[in-house]
Amino acid sequence: MKLAEAVIRRKAVSTKLTEVQADINRMMVQQEGVEPDQDVGDLVAQYGAIYNEFHNLIVAINAANNIPLTEADGLSISELIVRRDITRGKAKAWKGFLEQASNRQQFMHRLTSAEQTIRYVPAVPIAVLRAESDRYSREAQETDLLIQRLDWLVEVDL
Repeated sequence: MKLAEAVIRRKAVSTKLTEVQADINRMMVQQEGVEPDQDVGDLVAQYGAIYNEFHNLIVAINAANNIPLTEADGLSISELIVRRDITRGKAKAWKGFLEQASNRQQFMHRLTSAEQTIRYVPAVPIAVLRAESDRYSREAQETDLLIQRLDWLVEVDL
């Protein structure tokens, strides 16, 4: 199974766990004299089996994610995920800096008592902020695309 398939399967199994858990919770208290539509014991056994599959998927995915890959200059997918997430954080921060510096409403402030105008200017040139924001966004996107490509190359042992 490819890593991407295992990740998709993990999501489906996680959803199924949530559904079965909700069914079990719903069945924990029953109206006296009314037969339940499902056997709680069967649901609990089903939940245990699904949880075992979930566990096995997580272990296999984590093992595959930690293998150094020649296609990624010796980095593992885990390392690439960290790189992507950090770069996304930097891109978000730089976009925030850019928005703050670009907010023209803050650049002028009229003092009502003296009728003087104080002018505020960005501390960092807008072009520099935009370039850094764009660079981090592009790097995060490229890293994410590499991760997705590698997910379809890496085999997972289940």
